[in-house]
Amino acid sequence: MQYKKLLCATDFSVSADRALDHAVPLAQNLRAEVYLLHVFQRSAAHTVAFDSRGNNEETDSVLTRYLATLDDIASRYPEQDVVIKTIVAEGPAWQ
Repeated sequence: MQYKKLLCATDFSVSADRALDHAVPLAQNLRAEVYLLHVFQRSAAHTVAFDSRGNNEETDSVLTRYLATLDDIASRYPEQDVVIKTIVAEGPAWQ
């Protein structure tokens, strides 16, 4: 079986960084892509603020910050010949 996609979830911890340290060379050997995923669940800390069009500005801001953080992490591997795609999702991580 040839793997073409590797999922590497992160909570921005040191342990998650170490998992990515292993995923990137593995993906390089397999000629696979790495999908770097962070899932957040809205809580009291993520209060909802809707504008007049019904857009959730705060969630958009949170998503932007998380994506920037993931892009920062992915940029630590510029010498690797691996595509690292970043994904942020909202909801329970177990889903």
